Parts: sequence; C-alpha cells; structure tokens
Amino acid sequence: MASSTVRILFAATLLLSACSNEAPKVFELPREITGGWQRTHPAEVPVAEAPERVRGLGVRTISRAGYAGPWEMQATVYTMGSEASAFELVQKWRPAPGEIFFQAGPRFVLITAPGQGAPELRRVAAALESAIGK
Repeated sequence: MASSTVRILFAATLLLSACSNEAPKVFELPREITGGWQRTHPAEVPVAEAPERVRGLGVRTISRAGYAGPWEMQATVYTMGSEASAFELVQKWRPAPGEIFFQAGPRFVLITAPGQGAPELRRVAAALESAIGK
C-alpha cells in the first residue's frame, strides 16, 4: 500500500514539473566585447515586439543592448525555442545595410550599426560571437 502511494506521489511530482510554466530566462549580453566595446542600456524586449518572421518561428525571449566603442551599435538576441528555429531564421533573414547576424546555439543575434561597412560589422560580429560562445 505504501509503495503505491509513493509511486503516485512520484508520478504527480514528475507531471507537475513537466508542466511548469516558468518564463524562460532572458539572455544577458556581455558587458564588454573585445575591441573596446562597452554595453550600455541593456533591456528585455517583449516578444510581441519581434518581427512577425521571428514570432512565427517560436521566439522565447528577446534581449537588446547598445554598445559604445569605436562607433555606436545595437545588439539584439532572439532566443528561439530550438537551434533549428534559429538556423531557419538565419536562412530567411535579409539584412539591411548596416546589419549583420549570426547564430549561436538557439540564439539568433542581430547587430545593427547604421553607416558601418561589412568589414567593420564582420569584426564586431566575430568579437561578439566569441564573447557569447555557442
């Protein structure tokens, strides 16, 4: 009798933990990036503000921060529900001038720096990708 009660309690605990509605943890962008970049005004962005193509692929959280350094830039991290969703976003995204993006695991990272050319953007993207890790 006692063992069946223990099994029921164990099953109930598993079920409750699997159905947890905890909000996903928001990714925190690094405070510093190699090349003289310092994070300014980090913010959590509501998922509802994501572009439709991002929401449609299952974005979980959005974090954004400005960076001051050799020039001003903004980094936005869309944490997706899976690496596959982040990869699909990489395949579908069409960058505007002054933008570059990359994937880091389940994250799609967009760097915006109007007026900057591709070589500068590639350097800062590589530095940010190194700081974030995969």
